[in-house]
Amino acid sequence: MQNLQIQSPHLITYADEHFTIDVLGGVDTMQIEKMICTLRVIHQNYPPLRSTFDLYSDSQTDKFIRTLCDKYGLALLDRLCKICIKDILKKSLIFAIKIIKYNNL
Repeated sequence: MQNLQIQSPHLITYADEHFTIDVLGGVDTMQIEKMICTLRVIHQNYPPLRSTFDLYSDSQTDKFIRTLCDKYGLALLDRLCKICIKDILKKSLIFAIKIIKYNNL
């Protein structure tokens, strides 16, 4: 989880060579069946894009990725955006599971 930094339970940052994505408000461990969160995406010198949606919902995630590509002019990088979003989803879920295990000890 080298790309994932946890500044606090309410601010998780994912960064790679293309994007910086902040999960604002953290991960809600009380609702594992949904992962509704607010993402702030920063790409190069463009203004940040902020959106709230359920990361588990493929239609909402795909809509967010299309919005991201349109706003930043990344039509050729659509696959890259999907990989980045799916990576942060996986790493955030692993983080949430670790929190639940820690709280149940």
